[in-house]
Amino acid sequence: SSHFGLCDHVVPYAAQIGCQSTQMVQFRPGDVVRGLFSGQWYLATVDQDNGDGTYTISWMDGDESNRVKPADELKLMRFDRDAQHYLEADVQKSPNLQMVPQACPAAEQVREGKAELAGEESVKLEVVPQACSTDEHGLEAKAELAGEDVDSYKPVPVGTLTLDDGMCLYINLDRREDRKRNLEELAAPHKWLSSAMTRIAAVNGDGLSWSQLISDGLFTVEARIMAERAKNMRIYTIAADPEECSMHLTLGGCGCALSHRKAWQALVESQATWALVLEDDLAWICQSFDDELKAVLGQLPENFTVCYLGFHTGEVLPDGEHFEGPLVQQEEGWLAGLWSYMISRSGAEIMLARAVPFEAQVDWVVGVLAVQDGRCYAVPPGQFLAFSPPTEESLNTDVQTLPPTAETEEQPMVMTQMFSDIALHDAALQGLSDVCLTILGRPDSTEDLNARDASGQTALHAAAWAGLTDVSMAILGRPDFTMVNAIDDEGNSVLHAAAFKGLSDVCMKILASSEFTEAAAEDCDRRTASSLAEEKGHSDLAKILLDHGA
Repeated sequence: SSHFGLCDHVVPYAAQIGCQSTQMVQFRPGDVVRGLFSGQWYLATVDQDNGDGTYTISWMDGDESNRVKPADELKLMRFDRDAQHYLEADVQKSPNLQMVPQACPAAEQVREGKAELAGEESVKLEVVPQACSTDEHGLEAKAELAGEDVDSYKPVPVGTLTLDDGMCLYINLDRREDRKRNLEELAAPHKWLSSAMTRIAAVNGDGLSWSQLISDGLFTVEARIMAERAKNMRIYTIAADPEECSMHLTLGGCGCALSHRKAWQALVESQATWALVLEDDLAWICQSFDDELKAVLGQLPENFTVCYLGFHTGEVLPDGEHFEGPLVQQEEGWLAGLWSYMISRSGAEIMLARAVPFEAQVDWVVGVLAVQDGRCYAVPPGQFLAFSPPTEESLNTDVQTLPPTAETEEQPMVMTQMFSDIALHDAALQGLSDVCLTILGRPDSTEDLNARDASGQTALHAAAWAGLTDVSMAILGRPDFTMVNAIDDEGNSVLHAAAFKGLSDVCMKILASSEFTEAAAEDCDRRTASSLAEEKGHSDLAKILLDHGA
């Protein structure tokens, strides 16, 4: 099982080489403790003393498993107001605590813990007698075993961040004055929020071009290929079934990504420790927003990367209720929607360094990177501090694409093959000449140049089927192109593909190659290149091909 949120101060059991005291605390209902679970320590509260040396506890993340614990698997915690986070209680200096005798951890436990860290069987490590030690010594021992610095194992302070440390940035298109007014009205009742808000002029996708975005290093070639493929195949970013939604970028989506990039840059260039980033399509902000945000900060680790105050498919904080937490630490997947999230300065630096060039929609990129970084948090559903309806409900978007109604639906682009998992092939199939030429200009393009996709086609097949004379000629002009005689799974030679589209210059270039030996090849329907050209209405080309034995 996994535990999240406030229990982020995880200390592997192997680190507890010594003990804090020669006595064991007798816990009382309501005590905050660390409990041992699958070799790690997590925050919990004591529900009851079972009278047999065990206690029933509640994990702070709500996990219902493994809740009955013996006393030696619990550690009493106290909230330190100076440090603003939970610390292990010093039982020697707490006269009100009841004590029962407790020995130091057995040498065998120490040996097994060390073996676990070393990745070995416990019997392979020598048993070394251990004296009782302090937490600091335990951390030093763990760091030494792991070969890392002791600072990386110290508990991360929680609740140290304040509203004064932060800033609020809201993203708004110049032409959406209506959204600007709405957001300012929502923020008006909240002193900190309304005074801290700074507008980020959103990047308008209408003024963007894929070629420039790629040239500037802001988006990947693959992002453009995916976008064009989706356009050709009538694939939409929003679908009735969430599993069918696509993460490809529209130019509006590119503008959205660049707008969030501007927000990250603004944070890094400021004196603030963190920023609250809002999108201008917010429809709701909770009562007492400032106080609820303070409560979130009170549970947020100092070293957080991203914290979502809401996301799609969740519920808002009911009027009259307050945020209680615990925060949920995301360990896998990603959360949809960036309409209300907090990001730390270090988080912004991570995004600027690793999210760009963008390869997909910005909320997917941010979510995945934040989870990979291991410091991604979210308020739980039912306690959202802000809310924006999903696009499929609001139908108001500059970023997403929606399926058309039955009356307006167009047929997908007709092509022998619609996509490939090889970038050069896929770019050709989507008709992207400039992208193909960019890929061909890369030093490492030989592999793609001569690769076959799942249907046995080469890049030259793909370029010819798509009618790209310039790309086809560029491929044929490469001395490292060795697949001129390639036949795909349906019997098509590269000459078939060029003849199909009536590409006379490409056909002549293929026939002029001294390596080409497949002029008379027949496809699975027994058609030669010349008969295929005739069938498609390219009579003059058909005669030339026939004269060349095709």
